[in-house]
Amino acid sequence: MLQKLYAIFLGLIVVGLSVWMVATPNKIVHQWIRGVDNFIYDQRLISLIAHKSPKGKTTAIAILDIDNKSLVEQGAWPWPRAKFAELINNLHEQGASVIASTIVFSEKSDTTATEYLKKLPSKNIEDAELVTALDRLIYLHEGDELLAEAAAKSNVILGVIFDQSANYFKGLLPPPEIEIANAADLDKLVIPTMTAYLANYPELSLAAKQTGFVTGIVDNDGIIRRAPLLATYKNGIYFSLALQAVRNYQHITSVAAEFVSIGNKQVINKITLDKKNIYTDASGTIIIPYQGYAKFFPYYSATDVLNHRIPPNTLKGKIIFIGTSLPGLSDLRPTPFESLFPNVEIQANIANALLGNFIPHTPSWSKGAEIGLIILFGVLLAIVLPFMRAVSLAITLIVVIPFLIYAHFWLWSTKGLIFSFSIPLLTVLLLVTINLISGFLFESRRLDFLFKTFSKYVPPEYAKKISEHQDHLGFEGEARTVTILFTDIRHFTNIAENLDDMELKNFLNQLFTPLTEIILKHKGTIDKYVGDMIMAYWGAPGEDPLHKQHALESALAMQEKTHSLQAKFKQLNLPVVRIGIGINTGEVNIGEIGTDIRRSYTVIGDAVNLASRLEELSKKYRVKAIVGENTYADSDNLFLFRFLDRITVKGKRKPINIYELICQKDQAAEALIEELKKHEEALDYYYTQEWEVAFSLFSKLVEHYPHVKVYSIFLSRIREYLVSPPPENWDGTFVAM
Repeated sequence: MLQKLYAIFLGLIVVGLSVWMVATPNKIVHQWIRGVDNFIYDQRLISLIAHKSPKGKTTAIAILDIDNKSLVEQGAWPWPRAKFAELINNLHEQGASVIASTIVFSEKSDTTATEYLKKLPSKNIEDAELVTALDRLIYLHEGDELLAEAAAKSNVILGVIFDQSANYFKGLLPPPEIEIANAADLDKLVIPTMTAYLANYPELSLAAKQTGFVTGIVDNDGIIRRAPLLATYKNGIYFSLALQAVRNYQHITSVAAEFVSIGNKQVINKITLDKKNIYTDASGTIIIPYQGYAKFFPYYSATDVLNHRIPPNTLKGKIIFIGTSLPGLSDLRPTPFESLFPNVEIQANIANALLGNFIPHTPSWSKGAEIGLIILFGVLLAIVLPFMRAVSLAITLIVVIPFLIYAHFWLWSTKGLIFSFSIPLLTVLLLVTINLISGFLFESRRLDFLFKTFSKYVPPEYAKKISEHQDHLGFEGEARTVTILFTDIRHFTNIAENLDDMELKNFLNQLFTPLTEIILKHKGTIDKYVGDMIMAYWGAPGEDPLHKQHALESALAMQEKTHSLQAKFKQLNLPVVRIGIGINTGEVNIGEIGTDIRRSYTVIGDAVNLASRLEELSKKYRVKAIVGENTYADSDNLFLFRFLDRITVKGKRKPINIYELICQKDQAAEALIEELKKHEEALDYYYTQEWEVAFSLFSKLVEHYPHVKVYSIFLSRIREYLVSPPPENWDGTFVAM
């Protein structure tokens, strides 16, 4: 109970800390919260875009793109101002309702070339085509006036660039939309304050109907997620380009900001466009509700407009944003879902949100709601979680976190409400983590006690299993299919006779240590050592779907390792050391066997007994390793086997096929494969009782491969059957004693 009270106390501290983090004015804390919220916002936005569910799309917006096609056809950047004048005139002829440019023309064109060109016609040039070309060049280089004229007769809104940290001034900045005469009133506003600007050259700035800034808010990670609709510079308030475009498009006569006093500051509650309310944060900034990846809005190439390739009325009644999608023209911005996103389309997304009136916002009461949510759920979880086990804690985490995520997404996508998600999420994670750690600290001592206690009676690996699964401490065991391996040392009695006890122990350690390492490396479990014998198995206690393969790989590696140790054993004046191996696969009962005094985690069953018999038969057939038919099944695609016999072992009636494990299939020599084919051919005649042919084939095998004992075994049997044929019901089975 003390543990639970301690966990409840820590949980309540976490809840209090979470409430403090929401309520504190500490900037570092708020920056951290904003960073987490930004990450969550990014994932939510990417998910919504990926599932094609952005809100409030309008068809009133199009983008005029100075793309690669335009540069190829119209020439390199920058273009003459006259070309832009043509562009605006053509858009006007198309019936564009509003033309908003994100391109800033801060300086007038260089007129030096124009002055020289004007002198050329007076030199008595007779070539009419050349005169026409010169007139065209003069026209193009007198573009400042032409651009201003085009802007004056069209509904053009020019873009300007503001900066909050620099100190430069280029072009003519028009008067603010709202003038504030009292500097003290201006200081009370929390609207973004600008210190520098890049505007358009005076004639163009005066000719255009309105101006709007294209400056976005760059978060600490360099991503643009927010955009101000209002900004202050000196004694006035300026509107954004998107706001100005929508204002003109909808013929809005009144733009007003509703301020609320908080302390000595004036914060914005909403911006009203005539009777339509746009809810923003306290500084007049909105979360940009991006609609999709780049090119979500319809794009039209600038060169197509210049060359009149756009069908009539295509752009009629639309807001046309002029900009570029080319990386080389430096007007691409990082967004949550694309690292290079056209700035012109950012403006289009903002305008689209203003037109559709779907702008997710954080309500003024959000902080109070967040604190209430943390207290309600936090205190409840702090009291309940300490009484849960680890599985229940995990389930709680799996249920609560998705619920919070779903609620957050639902409020954002359907109600347009944004709440900070980071602190409630952190609160739940901390509460669950504290209870997990608390449970671990208080339980670890008991688990350690169990492990040390059972290690005195059972192998350490089983002691660990018992300590981790305390609900399974019985003797009943479980049925499982495993692969069992037995190995022993050939002529061990002769070896032992020539060594004293210490030398014999050292010899066994030098051999068994690397063999054990091989077994463990291939995911095997050592069951026991009995004299010169090792028993191991694969597929328990942990699951191993490749237990056959791992056992066969171990057998080959053990043979190879034994061979490599011959030099060391020779120094001990030992004879050549060889091992025999028997491998079988089958269902066994695996579990705890023994008494209250001594227990052992082992496997028992017919499959184990057969593996032991196969190891003994390896001596008779003079092979290094014999495997049963269950192990052979599904393994012949990876390993090369030699069929040895069809036998019945003592006490069993059902015959089984046994095989010699030779090597991995990809390591087999061609000559060996040919030999095995001849062996299979001889076996076919043997089992069909065609004794003369079988005798001839096995005789040749014995002649060419005298070291292979099984060939001479079959040859000897055939000699007997030629004299005394087997009974009619003979199926080729040999009874192994």
